[in-house]
Order: sequence, then C-alpha cells, then structure tokens
Amino acid sequence: MRIEKNHFFHTLVYILVSVFCFSLPDAFAAERITISTLKDLHLTTPLVEKGEARAVIVSPAAGRYRAEVKYVRERIRKLSGVNLPIYDDTNRPMELLKGQHVIVLGNMATSAFIETLYRQWHVILDLKYPGAGGYVLRSLHNPYGTGRNVIFLGGSDDAGVNEAARVFVGGLKGDTAALNVGRLMRIRLGKGLTLPVIGAYLQNWDVQSWSDSRRTTAAGATTGYDPATFFGWNPISIAGALYYMTGQREYLDTFKELAIPNLRKSPTVNRASNAFVDPANPLVKSYHYRAHLLDCVYDLIEESPLFTNDERLFITNKLLDHQYELDPNNTYSRPNADRHGMWHMICIYTGSRYFSYHYPDLVWNKRISNVRQGFASFINNPTWGERDTLEWVATSIEPVFNFFIIDGFDNFVQSGTADIFMQGLTTLMSGEEKDYYNRFLPLNLLFKATNLLKDSRYLWMAKQLRADYNTFRIGQSYWPPLELEARPPKDLVGRVTVAPLARTDHETAKTLVSAQEAFQLLSYRSGLGRRDDFLLLDGFEGLGRHPYQLNTIVRLRMFGGKNILTGYANDLDITRNGMSDSHVARSAALKQKKATKDFAYIHTEVPDMPASIWQRQIVYLKGRWTVVVDRVIAEQAGRFDIIRSWQMGTRIKKIGKPSRRILLANGAGLASADMLFEQISSTIVQGKISRDLGAGDAVEMATLFFNDDGPKAISPVNQGGFLVSGRQAAFIGVGPYRSRALTVSADFAYIGTDRFLLLGGATELKLQDVVVFRSDSPATVLWDLKDESAMVCAANAAHIQLGVAGGTLATVVLPGERVIDSAVPPKDLPSRIAAALSGLEMDLRSTEHAGLKASQRLGDWLAKWEVDLGGNINVLAEVDTPQFYGNDFWAISQAGPTANIARIGADGKLLKKVQQDGELLSVWVAKGEMQSKSFSMLAGFKDDMLRAYSREGKEIWSVKTEIHPDFIIGDRYAAPWFTNPRPPYNMTGVFSIIAGDLWGNGEEEIAIGRPCTVEFYDLHGRLNARVPTRWGNNTSLSLQKNPGSYGKGPILLAGKAYTGNPQLSGINHAYTNISDSLYGGIIPEYANMHAWLQRGTSGLRVTDINGNGNAEIIYTLSGHWNELRVYDNSGKVMWMKYFGPGNSRSIYMSSLETTDLEGDGFKEIIVGTEKGWVHAFDRKGDIIWQRHFASGVTCLSANEKHNMVAVGCEDGMLVLLDAAGKQIAVGDMKSAVKSVIFMADGVIGGNEDGMVACYGIKY
Repeated sequence: MRIEKNHFFHTLVYILVSVFCFSLPDAFAAERITISTLKDLHLTTPLVEKGEARAVIVSPAAGRYRAEVKYVRERIRKLSGVNLPIYDDTNRPMELLKGQHVIVLGNMATSAFIETLYRQWHVILDLKYPGAGGYVLRSLHNPYGTGRNVIFLGGSDDAGVNEAARVFVGGLKGDTAALNVGRLMRIRLGKGLTLPVIGAYLQNWDVQSWSDSRRTTAAGATTGYDPATFFGWNPISIAGALYYMTGQREYLDTFKELAIPNLRKSPTVNRASNAFVDPANPLVKSYHYRAHLLDCVYDLIEESPLFTNDERLFITNKLLDHQYELDPNNTYSRPNADRHGMWHMICIYTGSRYFSYHYPDLVWNKRISNVRQGFASFINNPTWGERDTLEWVATSIEPVFNFFIIDGFDNFVQSGTADIFMQGLTTLMSGEEKDYYNRFLPLNLLFKATNLLKDSRYLWMAKQLRADYNTFRIGQSYWPPLELEARPPKDLVGRVTVAPLARTDHETAKTLVSAQEAFQLLSYRSGLGRRDDFLLLDGFEGLGRHPYQLNTIVRLRMFGGKNILTGYANDLDITRNGMSDSHVARSAALKQKKATKDFAYIHTEVPDMPASIWQRQIVYLKGRWTVVVDRVIAEQAGRFDIIRSWQMGTRIKKIGKPSRRILLANGAGLASADMLFEQISSTIVQGKISRDLGAGDAVEMATLFFNDDGPKAISPVNQGGFLVSGRQAAFIGVGPYRSRALTVSADFAYIGTDRFLLLGGATELKLQDVVVFRSDSPATVLWDLKDESAMVCAANAAHIQLGVAGGTLATVVLPGERVIDSAVPPKDLPSRIAAALSGLEMDLRSTEHAGLKASQRLGDWLAKWEVDLGGNINVLAEVDTPQFYGNDFWAISQAGPTANIARIGADGKLLKKVQQDGELLSVWVAKGEMQSKSFSMLAGFKDDMLRAYSREGKEIWSVKTEIHPDFIIGDRYAAPWFTNPRPPYNMTGVFSIIAGDLWGNGEEEIAIGRPCTVEFYDLHGRLNARVPTRWGNNTSLSLQKNPGSYGKGPILLAGKAYTGNPQLSGINHAYTNISDSLYGGIIPEYANMHAWLQRGTSGLRVTDINGNGNAEIIYTLSGHWNELRVYDNSGKVMWMKYFGPGNSRSIYMSSLETTDLEGDGFKEIIVGTEKGWVHAFDRKGDIIWQRHFASGVTCLSANEKHNMVAVGCEDGMLVLLDAAGKQIAVGDMKSAVKSVIFMADGVIGGNEDGMVACYGIKY
C-alpha cells in the first residue's frame, strides 16, 4: 500500500463549521491522507510452514468441542506432521494474533476468544446466527494489522460446530512443507430462516436487524423505528451484512451498486433513503445515525474475490473522505454528548480504527483517543443523550453501551455506570407493551446488558417484548446462553425505584437542590404487569423535546390497569407578577420516600420556583386512591399566578362549566379540595389561583384520584389539612394541626381508618389526648396496622414512644431507618381514628374558587359603529397611503375554508368584500407610492399561494411559493417534518410578508416567509430569488438596515416558529443566508431554556429604542418557555426577560409593540401574554408598569400620537390604557378580540365572531 499526504486547504464552509462545531485545530489538522495503493489483503493463512506450526487452535477452557479440536488437530498432523498448539479461550485475541494465526471453534456465547472479536465487530457468530443446525466456516484476515488471520469453525449449536470442523478438515490440502488455507466463506444457515429480497432499484426492503425497535403489540399496534434503520444500518451496510452472513452474490452486487452508484441512473434506494445526504456520494455523505457500521461491514467483506482492486480502492478512499467529512480537524470529542454527538464519535471511531490497522498513521490514534476521551466522561456521570425525552432513553443508552462494548468495557461495568444507565430503563418500565421504556428500545440492548452485567432480569424484560426472535436478522444478537434462566425483577415491586441525576446534569442545572437529593426519575409499582399500579415522577427538566416540566407525575395507573394520569402537564406553573426569574428551576429534591406493597409516600420539593418554594406530597393506597398535596410558599411579596394542570390518561367526560370534580371515561376520576378545574382539551384540565401573597404566605392545594367505587370527595379543614370522605376516611395534614379530637405535630401526616398511619418529620400524634406517637427529635414513621410493623427513620438519634397494645413501646432510633416488627396497635385505635375524623367533618372550610371567574362586564366604552363580516377576524390593517385610498382599512376574517377580505371606510361603511378560498395566514398593506401603484394588499395563504389585490379587492396576480431545492434530496425531503409540502407533513404556507426597498438600491421588492425558505419577488410577482433557512416556518420578517458586526449593508431577519433553532436567520443583498444563528446569545445568569420544536418566534421588531441611531433587535419567543430578548445591532444581548412556562407551541407572548409612550424620544417595549398580563419596559429593561386582566391578552396596539395602548382580551374586553398603564376605558366586544388598531379618530377592534367595531378615543 502507499499513503500520501498533501496540504489540506479548508473551504470557507469547513472553516465556519470548524469554528462552530469543533475544538481548535492542532498539528494533526495540517495534512490530509490520501491512499493510492491498497493494503495487503493477507488472503492466505499458513497453518504449517517448513515443519513448524504457524497457527494455534483455541477452544473453550471448560473442554467443550474437545472431540472437534482433536479431530482437526489430528487431520493437520497427518497432512503436515505437526501438532498445532492448543490454547484455551481466555487468551486475548490481540495478544495471541501478534505471533500466530488462530483456528477457533464455537460462537460468542461458548468461546471467550470469539466473544472478544464479536464485540469488536470482527465477526458475527452467536446463538442466533447461523442458526440451529447451521454452520459457518470463515476466515478473518488481519483484523489487528499484525498480518495474522483467524479461521472460525462456528455454529449456533454443537452440531453446527461439528459440521464446520468436518467441512474444514475435508478441504485441507498440503504436506510437510506447507499447509495453507485460502479465504474461507462456507455458510449453511439454520432451518426455517427466510432471507430478504433487496435490490438497488427496489425501494421497499423488508430487512430486520438485532438493533431494531420495531415490534407489534398483542393489539396489533406497531412501535419503534422502521426495521434496519436506526441506529447503524443504511442500505449499503445492510447489503454488505447480508452478503457476509449468507455468501450470496446478489447481495454483494447490490452493495456495489449502492456504494459505487451509476451517476446517470442513481439507485432508487439511494434516492429514497434518509441515510444519505447525497445519493450520488453515499459513502461520504451519509447520516451519522446510520453510518458507523459501514467501516465494520466493509472490513468483513473486503477480501471477497467479487471485488476488483479498483473497486476496493474507490471504496477505501470514499470511506477515508467520510472520515474527513466527519472530523476535518481530527479534534472531534464531545463530553457527555447527545445522541448525535455520540453516533458521530462512533462513526469516527470505527473508521479511524479501520485505517489505523490497515493504513497506519498517528492521526488515527489521535482521533481514536479523542473519541475515548469523549465517552470516558460518562463514567460515574451517566447522562442521557436526549436528556429527559423519556421515550428515547433507551436509544440514548445504546450508543454508550455500543462504544464500550467495542472498545473495552471493564471500567464501564466495574464503576457501576452500566448498572446506573440500565436503572433508568427499569425505572421507566411500566409493564405495558408500549411505554416510555420500550417504545424505541433496541432489542439487543437488553441482551447486551444481560451479557455485560450478568443479570438475567434483562433477559426476562426482553422476553416480555413480543418480538419475533426467530426470524432472520442481520447483525449481532448477543443472545445469552440457553441455560441462563430469565428472572423477573421482583425487587422493584413495592418500593420506590430512583434513577439518580448525573453530575453534569446537576451542575448545568445550577440548582439549589443537593446532589444527594436530586433525582432524574422515580417510580413505584405494585407489580410487574400492565394491570398493576404504577407511578412515575420526573424530577429533572433536561430541556428535551417536551414542554417545560418539573416534579411531574408522568404516569399514574391504578385500579386494575386504568390510566389515571399520562403526560407532562401534571405539575405546577408559578409566576410572580406575570414573570419568572432569570434562574429557572430544573431539579426537584427527593425529601422522603416510604413504600410497602400496598402503600407509598413520596415527598419532593423544588426550592427555586419563581420567588417561591414548591412542595409536593403524594400518598398512594392500593385499591383505594392517590392524593397529591401541593404547597407553595412565597419568598417575596407579589401577585402569584399558580396554574395546576392534570393530564388524564383517557378521555374526560365533558364537564361544561369549571368544576371540582372530574370524571373519566374509564370510570376513574379526580376531586379537588380547593380549586375549580376547567377542561382545556379532551384529556387536560387546568385550575388557576391568582392571589397576592406576602413573604412566608403559603397556598395549599389537594387533589384526590379515585375509582368509581371509591371515595368521592376531599375537603379543606379550617385549621389546616384535608379530609378525605367516603367509604375510607382519612386526614391529610401539611404542618401542625390541633383540635379537641386530634393533635398533630408533623410536617406531613396521613391518618386513615384503613391500615396505614404515616407521620413525616413528626414529634407527636395524639387522639383524644392519648399519645399515639411521640419523639424528642423529628422522625418519620410508617405504621402498618394490619401487618403490625412500623418503619421509623430519623436524621438524628431519636427517643420515640409508640402507643401499642398493652402500653407504650419506647425505643431509640439511630440516624437511618429501623423496622419495628412488634408494633401491635391497640384494638381500639381504628375506632378512635374514625371518631376523630368524624369530628373533623364539622370543621370543614368553605372552598375558594379563584382564578376562573368570568370577567366583569363593565361596558362603559361603547362602539361608534359595527360591521359584521362573519367568520373570525384575524387581521385589521390600516391603509398606509391615504393620499391614494383615503382613511380606509382592510379587515380579513376566516370563515371555515374561506377568507373574507373586506375594505372598510373610516365611517364604518363596507366599501368592498370579496371571498377567497383558502386559509389566510399573512397580510401586507401597500406602503408608499411605488407599492400602491402595483397593489393595495398582499395576502399569503396556507396552500403556498401569494396573492396581490387591488383596492377594489380584485386579484391582480398570484404566485405559488415553493421549498428551496436544497431540501430535496433524491426522492425525499431533508427533515421532512420541516420541509415536505406533501401529506402527512403538509409543510406549506406563506406565514409572513414584507415589502420595500430592502437593500437600499432604490428598487422595491417583496419577501415572503414560508417553511424553511424565504422568497423574493418584484412588485409584479416575478421571482427574484429563493433562499433556504433552517429550521421551521418563517413567521416573522424584519429588515435590519445597519447590521453592525454581521456585515455591510442591510440584512433581512427571519424568525421561525416552531423551530429547532430559536435564533434568527439573516439574508443579505446577494440573497445569501449568512447565518441561521443570529441574535441567539443570552445573558450568562439566564438559563438557556430551548427545547426542540417546543417554541418559536412570535414577535419581531427592529427599531431604535435608545436614540443612538442604530436599530435594536427585539423579539419574543413563545411556547413551552416564554421570553423577551433585546439585542444591539452588533448582536450583543442587551437584556432579557422571562415570563415562565406555557403550552408547547402556544402563542403565549401574544403581543409585542415598541413606541414612545412618554414622549421623551426613547421607545418603550410593551408585551402582552395569554395569561392576562401587559408589561411595559423602558429601553434598559426596567419595568415601567404592569397590568393584569381577568383573561388572556390576545392583541394590543400602541399609539405614539395619543400616548395610549389598546388591549384586546380573550373574554371580549377591549381596554384603553394611558402612558402610565392606567385604565381609561373598557369596551365589551362579547367574544375574544383578535385584532386591534388605532385609526385617526378611534380604536378599531375585531372579534372571533366576525364583528368589527370602532370605539372613540377617550382621554
């Protein structure tokens, strides 16, 4: 072979990518390797030369295959006169292959020697391949670059190994001078295996692999990724693996057709597969999620005589190019990487390992070291690659296991890291066929865990998946030895299982919670089946692919398999004065947990909620109910909005008006002690408390989840705590409680008439002045009155007294937990409890229904005129050129599939009304003479149409906008969920329009924003340019005339919703996208709250707010987390404001305006939120005033001439505010106000019932 180096000049693209994505380059980045001569293939394996052994035989140490070893050795002795040495399988392949060739018998489950090569992807040979009765006789050539080969006499059972030995011996030819073996590939598959049909021009392949997650449930539902796709497999590696595992030529022919495509007729598979970024160059431009096995599989088949040397050289150089595509600077390493980063590193590793063995250079060792360094960060720090996106936990664990299995796993296992990773999976396991744990679970991950951890619970878990393990699958199964018994993990039952929070996650969250109390997940289960009870709590906000959540009950299943709660809405949202802190709570503390097979108590706390502490206490009683008590303690005075949501596990029976009682279609339900809930979707109810709190004030809320035959109510008690009424009554206290019948000194108490008594942080419990429990130091006790045992724990040594049968049990509890087995309760204790609870029924507090009241209908501001357009008003737009059109304005409403487009005079006269089929998304009204002579209005529609209308409403011209061709790859779309206009994605629509002299050259043009593309037209609809943006719908466009550090000349900014990137795209005068990451920096003390596809830009303004002559960039982000950001023209963030959590993809930040309200030459920024707040900030970010309304703010408009703000609300109120935020007037539009504008002599509002009304301005 010959390796050459020449200077590698990076293109500008690579420089930008390197700066953004990679570490700083070092000396290894200066030169690039090219290969002009192939490596030596080492096709011949000498067994004996000149009367000396050149090979050894390796067999299991326990003596398995003894007869076959003897048979092979004796045949070689007869031919050559030499006895080959015999080694046991404990010898490491890399050491043994330094000096001799090896003949090895068995498979990965029976031979440690084969197992090592198997883990390193040098062979596929296990208990599933070649299958029962099948055999493999195969040669492995120079796996470690030592010039030594391995001959496998393999089978999945003893009969197969015996047959492989017989076939091998039958083919030996030689004499005492030399006994050599050439390339071997003799395969007989086991019975009953059906091979898949593939082809370069056959689009749909039915190939399955051992890393698949695709399964079919008993109900016929499918789950998981498409077979043989994620992770590791692409069509080329599939074809190569099929050839390797079968020896059939047609599979290799397909491999070559795909890897070396005919550029005049690109293979159908290459064009259709999302594995290839460039179908014409698939070995280089391959997606890292599906590429790491390319090098491994090619290494296994490269010696095939069906390859020519030219083909080998072509493929080798393409794989080399792929390595430089992955890591041009030889520096890529990512500590605690996400899935993309991990698979990217594994691709670098497998390719670099191949070249290090066969085309040695120090650079390959450097690259491998980089990858090892990246994965070493997981040791004792097991972060999940997709954070807390729970259905992807398994796929986040998989690449970590993959790497350590390939590279060496001793430290991974011995450190306990592998165990902790798998503990996360078992915590998620609900017993259902399709859940967070198994939805995308790679089948062989459980077998790998069984193999590495020697724990058969994972084998049991694998057998519960209903996967077809007997079909033909490519790849490695890691099938465990047949004698291994699958044992169910019964140790999980009746206890709280905790998945700890990794060190890196704890540090990046900047939480006030200690590392000891922080947790990722916890779960409780009463059994392992799908009808057993199950509770799952998420204690960490990892900024994954879900709305902001924390301390969330993700699952609650009870009563024989009824899903009570399912989803991320089951938490609290807290804001103070309509805003959140710069620090965001992301971790909950596990303060206490107690559990038996019938009872569980969990106490968590979030100490850093906005200006408050949130405590959550959960009490579960098998077969009865679960109670959740939430307590919010204010740390600063202010108006607190506390939103409590429940996302049910099935459909809610329609409740109509807000209610304390919610029933589900499956017969379960919830009862609230103190809060009205309204239904906001088919499965979600929400209640809100809006209350002024002083520092130290607390709000307590309790919810009871019950079955239709269980208790039906929970009520607050006057002096604190809650009473559960029904067949089994109980008192639940949060803090001390004292009455004539009951005295409790505890942080938390559960006192029931059934069998359990729980006291948390308690010093005393008395019933009718009789001591039941007493301690000289706070202690927690769970007393099972039926089993006559008590679990007691204390942080400090405590002297306790327990009122038991026959007297008082006194004992000392040392720090930690102690079980008292002889805690026999007095016979009358249940009746005394019942009597005490009965007395509490006379002391119930009347409930306060806060936050869901209808707004008061003031109606002091009356409309001057009204026009009924029908439909839902979504746009009001004032004509900008009264010299041409007078003081008219446009009003657009949507009535089902039809848009009503109307021009209305200042006097309320309907001048013109036309109808247009389609959903109207955006409007631009002509500005200036040039535009007014070309059109009066532009309208963008969901069907990608851009239409220009005259003043009379006549369509002048129309064009159909399109996705940029960069996103069309072969026969598919890149990231189709962003780009594909066809069903089921339907990514179409003109979401934003801007027109004007964009580049300052005197020529006006139109820019429109659609999914992943901004298009430019002249004023007559002729296309000037089409520019790609990544990723999302371009919903906001604004012009920055002086971009500062972002180059000379204006740039058009595009904000996207909903997006994978919350920053702005910028397009310059050359119609070039200079970046999709402009204006994205945040202030250091703020947390970066982005989560994939959960939010986007809802408002964008470019204007000079501080009078320095340079425009600032102001935008709002809406969705799961809501923000206002202000940047100077150079891109530096000036200030930010957080407004807290909202629903995923919602328009929480409903309004954004900038105006000089105070007349001082500086502009204020005014925002409105769907939670009913309007905030006014000065140019420095200081709050000028805040107003809270009874319902959400839907729109607002500010006017400098009058120094006023008009606010439209969800409840139909139209409110006029002065410059100081003082209310001037209130009008009632009867239904939600959707748009509002100022006109010369009034305020125009439009509502969701199609009404347009004018209100005179008041002073």
